[in-house]
Amino acid sequence: MPKRRTKDFDLPPRCERRYKSGRISYRPATGGRINFDLPPNATVGQIWDEYERINQTHKPHSLENLFAVFVESEDYKKYSQRTAKDHEHYMTQLEKVFGNSDMSSARPEHILAWRNKKAETAKTQANKQLSFLRIVLQYAISVGLLKSNPAKDVPKLSLTREEKIKKQEDKYAMINVATDEKFIAMYDLLGRHLDDYAPPMLQCYMELQYCIGERVGDGLSLEWSHIDDKEGRILIVQSKTLHRHNKIITPRVSAVLHRARRIQPISKYVIHNQQGKKYSVMGMRANWDRYKERLPKHLWFTSSSIRKMAISDAVDKQLFSQHQTSSMAKHYDYSIPDAPSH
Repeated sequence: MPKRRTKDFDLPPRCERRYKSGRISYRPATGGRINFDLPPNATVGQIWDEYERINQTHKPHSLENLFAVFVESEDYKKYSQRTAKDHEHYMTQLEKVFGNSDMSSARPEHILAWRNKKAETAKTQANKQLSFLRIVLQYAISVGLLKSNPAKDVPKLSLTREEKIKKQEDKYAMINVATDEKFIAMYDLLGRHLDDYAPPMLQCYMELQYCIGERVGDGLSLEWSHIDDKEGRILIVQSKTLHRHNKIITPRVSAVLHRARRIQPISKYVIHNQQGKKYSVMGMRANWDRYKERLPKHLWFTSSSIRKMAISDAVDKQLFSQHQTSSMAKHYDYSIPDAPSH
């Protein structure tokens, strides 16, 4: 905002009179202009009452407004659709706690108290939301809305020894994770319901996900135009990282693609719903759960865990998964390695 004019010194902060109309307006720190709703020849008291009313409804330092500014930024537009969807969930949760709070007066102990309370029910979500809050507040500093980041010095929570042990036990117990036995049981179950539309497509989805080992969203986004039969390659564009790579068409992949082509209606997507449109992740999960629940509970597994099974079975896990580091690929590896003995 430009330097205050002499004739505006009787007005509240960040307010000014228009030259011709004489109307009074408020210039928030985030930009723009908000006109006062005043009667002609308003008194000083009426002006300040209107100023207080606007400040109650428009709080430039509230987390709700900081989110709105961040979402419109170029920094936010670089995120993938999936990441942006996660961020929308984080914003909804954080607004319930800090929505109208003045973040310029927030201190690390306030953020710490929220983190500890959130961790009582969801430690992982507490860490993820804390990371996102840091990013938003740091952006607010860069555009001049805040002077400090109260979330910067609040550390993430680490797992206790008992939690680490339980995590490892659950991992190797294969709870809700695909194994050969579970995979065959689900595939056979779908084979007994081929008169419905979903089971044949779900079988193709299972086979294709195991063969290419991509994220659920990337597998559902695969189009026939990405498949080059002459070169024997499938172009994969990872939605999360925009990384591109080719998957080789093996005889098993070729058989799956040949079967998927025969499923009506004709669609540009390899895996599609009954209307020929792309399966949403939620739509696939709903169909999957509908058939999964017909199996004994010890044979249940999530459709996304087929990727873990595929990476675990691969010889070169990093090359197969196309992760940037071996540690990222190891996160999906549920196989138990053989160590040499003397």
